[in-house]
Amino acid sequence: MALCGVLTVSSCKKKQYTPKEEFLRPATMQYSKADTSNIDALVNQYAAYIKNKDFKNAAEMLYEVHNDSVKPLSKEKKLGFINAYSHMPIYASRLNSFTLRSDKNNQIDILVQIIKNGDLDKGIGVTTISLNPVTKKGKWYLTLLDKNAEGVEDVYDPDKQNSH
Repeated sequence: MALCGVLTVSSCKKKQYTPKEEFLRPATMQYSKADTSNIDALVNQYAAYIKNKDFKNAAEMLYEVHNDSVKPLSKEKKLGFINAYSHMPIYASRLNSFTLRSDKNNQIDILVQIIKNGDLDKGIGVTTISLNPVTKKGKWYLTLLDKNAEGVEDVYDPDKQNSH
């Protein structure tokens, strides 16, 4: 069973941060303080579940977008998520980036230290969980980032970057 979302392991070399074009483009919708506060609360709760290895509750927080509807992950996908993450040792986690673009196309990256002697700040022994908060009728939901999901633009596609 495939696990939706992005899971990558960083190399042991410290990487220089290079701003990408999507950080410079304006969001396509207006965000209120309530929006950012709601997203922040969801992400903080999710990150706390991951840090405490409470993958069942973390999976319960995840949704998918289908035919412009937001639905909880299926039982099979929740189990796949729980199984995949429960095999990873987790020593620390923290928010790495927070990019809002639209109602369905956002990216929040959480760094997770998976090696005992790793270092979140240096990117040693770290993996990234990428979330895509989406809103429907004023309520925010967390989805795992999937560039093929409905309404998500691949901002790393060079053809799309040149068209802006």
